Amino acid sequence: IFAAMPVAFASDGYFLRIPAGLKLINPVRIRAKSDRMQARLSNHMIWLEPDAEACILLVDMQPQNDSSGPGISIGNLGINLDEGSKLTFVEISSGSDQAWKISHEKAHLGTNSQLDWLACAMNGLFNKHFVQVDLAGQGSTVRMNGLYLPSGHQQVEFNTRQNHFAANTKSDLLY
Repeated sequence: IFAAMPVAFASDGYFLRIPAGLKLINPVRIRAKSDRMQARLSNHMIWLEPDAEACILLVDMQPQNDSSGPGISIGNLGINLDEGSKLTFVEISSGSDQAWKISHEKAHLGTNSQLDWLACAMNGLFNKHFVQVDLAGQGSTVRMNGLYLPSGHQQVEFNTRQNHFAANTKSDLLY
């Protein structure tokens, strides 16, 4: 149900497409910010066409001040890497001691594509991330790294899955 809600009722989102052969020199920075008194439902998509290269930094912030009550962020993220494309994706989420975040993130990797994914969850009462990478093209590679910094009663969960659907694929996971 949490994956379907943002699809049906998304209040924000982005679609970022990097055209074939384009190699971005500077990182793309995306900053998402929400008010804690409301729910934010987001639906995001990143698509790199063949032989494109990019570095994307996503910062998802909720206010740190605890005086205004809890907030929740529920979102989906899709990443599609076509043949020979390379993406470095860094996502940082941070919230107050009352903030909730639930995300469903899925990447599809084509032939000889490469994904370097760093996820960092800082603060927040409850962070739950479902992360799936489908290595669908021969020779595709993913490196997934995660860092989480809970304290006290805060809870962080990362559920990861790497599906090796093609020959000669590699995944490396460190959380």
